[in-house]
Amino acid sequence: MEIRQVHQYTEIMFAFPPKARWFAETEAAGGAIFCAYASGTPVGFVCLKKQQGNFDTVYLYVNEPYRRKGVATKLTEHAAAYAEKENAALQLRVLSNNPFVSALEKIALSLQMRRSQEMTFFRLDVNEHSKKQWEDYRPKIMGFVERAERKLGNSSIIPFAEADDALLDKVRAMIGKELPLLDPFALQGLNPHFSLIITHNGEIVAINAVRTFGRKMVYEISAAQKGKTIIAGVPVFFDKLFASDTETVTCMVHNDNAEGLNHAKGRFGFLFKESGGQTVYVK
Repeated sequence: MEIRQVHQYTEIMFAFPPKARWFAETEAAGGAIFCAYASGTPVGFVCLKKQQGNFDTVYLYVNEPYRRKGVATKLTEHAAAYAEKENAALQLRVLSNNPFVSALEKIALSLQMRRSQEMTFFRLDVNEHSKKQWEDYRPKIMGFVERAERKLGNSSIIPFAEADDALLDKVRAMIGKELPLLDPFALQGLNPHFSLIITHNGEIVAINAVRTFGRKMVYEISAAQKGKTIIAGVPVFFDKLFASDTETVTCMVHNDNAEGLNHAKGRFGFLFKESGGQTVYVK
């Protein structure tokens, strides 16, 4: 078994199914692909995407005849060694509905990767029924916003698309500090029109961040300073959502974010239904 870096995804594009080939194209976005070869034939690959100077394992795939033979472990070892050589962290996402979840967790532990995040997923189908539910609930949310503004001051909602460089630099500087539970991967690949910065009296107090894939949306990140709130951004986000052609939204909530879980399960449980989760390992 030989493992080597692939510099053009076209070298392996006919060796794997179409979905796997699509992920391989991320190599063009500044990442890296490592492919495993058996007697010169490509049998598996790992695709890394560069995020804020670190690497995210966006896809790990092994052709069926070569599974459970250590190929995925060897590929991940090479990915980890590459990240270390580049003085970068390697992140591995393990979905709870992945049929190989136990194998992926074993790989992470064998490489001494630390468990950095656990997320719960909630799904929203965007249709006329959920739109009506939101419209009925909206006056109640506006009441929450008004009470928050009386306590914290007037809020401004600034889409990332409208934020200047100075404001974005302030957000980056707050990641993992005033804005907890965020890591260096937090601001990559965002939809800048749906991703919002919330300020009170000119002070950044919270962000929400979403990614879009065609007509599907991932609401991946929300974070607020201690004692602050993201509630002012909620009606702005949902008004934009139900005016768009989005079909589904997956909301990802960090399991340590008790308030966020309460919002998803309680306050917005009539819209979002729990639909799985993921564990993130980092080395």
